[in-house]
Amino acid sequence: MAREIVQERIALDTIVQTASTRAPLDPGVWRDLHSGGWLSVMIPEELGGGGATLGETASVLEAFGTGPVPGPLFETMSLVPAVLTSLGSADALTILSTMANGGLRTTVAASTLSTSGRDDLTLDLPGIELRGGPVRVRELQDATHVMVQARVVGGETDYALIMIDKDALGVSVRPLEGLYQRQYAVTFDRVPLDAAHVVGLDDPTGTIVERATTFALTHLCAFQVGSLAAVFDLALEYSKFRVVFGQPISSYQRVQDHVIDCLSMLDSARWTTNYAMASSAEDSMRLIDTLVAKAVCAESHFVACDGAHEVLAGAGVDLESNLLPHTYLSRGLYDYFGSPGAQRRQIMTLLGQTMMGGEQHVAR
Repeated sequence: MAREIVQERIALDTIVQTASTRAPLDPGVWRDLHSGGWLSVMIPEELGGGGATLGETASVLEAFGTGPVPGPLFETMSLVPAVLTSLGSADALTILSTMANGGLRTTVAASTLSTSGRDDLTLDLPGIELRGGPVRVRELQDATHVMVQARVVGGETDYALIMIDKDALGVSVRPLEGLYQRQYAVTFDRVPLDAAHVVGLDDPTGTIVERATTFALTHLCAFQVGSLAAVFDLALEYSKFRVVFGQPISSYQRVQDHVIDCLSMLDSARWTTNYAMASSAEDSMRLIDTLVAKAVCAESHFVACDGAHEVLAGAGVDLESNLLPHTYLSRGLYDYFGSPGAQRRQIMTLLGQTMMGGEQHVAR
């Protein structure tokens, strides 16, 4: 069903155009996704959502990744609900209900959800004003709100999660250039906030938010697996119909090598993602499984797009190429929530702590 939406409701030329121009998706598409329950698929049913399992949500995001459908789908469908559900407070559940019933599309400032970046922004109370930045935010053009974590000054808790209207007074946005298409540097200058969109955190170490964020990354991996599948299909089909010297280029060994590289990257990403999704290991080992999947998917996505460009050659760099949105996506997600190198260091730290029997802490 989700794949049918990608194929029938969202025109491929629209996806290609939005990838290179930062144009937002047609509001009618977002209304259809909201009315169909796709944006709130993982929010509990009692709050107005679909109550989908982790596996069901992953299947939907993989289908959307084949487009790839632009917009903050991973953040709205998985990440934000996962973090708010892990908190379980009345304020957090109220925001979830608002997301499910109001069709909010929420992106995040990823760096602020880690223990190393949660001091980058400051929430002043009792005036309820946010200041700080710039912080990097993806897919802001199609979002209605941004979720950040900030240090609280003058409040009962040290930190808070905040939902900010992207058009609020004091929010300034600068588009990032190059291959970071559809990503932005956002600065907050005494942004007035709605108290109903501020969730105080009883989380002095920051591990609750960070762990919920890390576990949700399997859904980002699923989205990338969908994109990888589409990249492989593009490379394979082009190699079959492109004729050079009277024969399809698929008959040439070097072209075959690149197509096989795409397939190998797809298999690696899918296998590690499925393994992480199905993991029943203890908490620290589940974190390791998730970090392995994230690192493998980021590198596989990057390498597969390179291989597909080798197959398509000049046709692949045309601004109207179907491959281009996937290439932009692979570059933009490569270091989203940490680069593969950073994730390997996290894995080493977690393995060492697990062997020593100490507390597990993930520093991004």
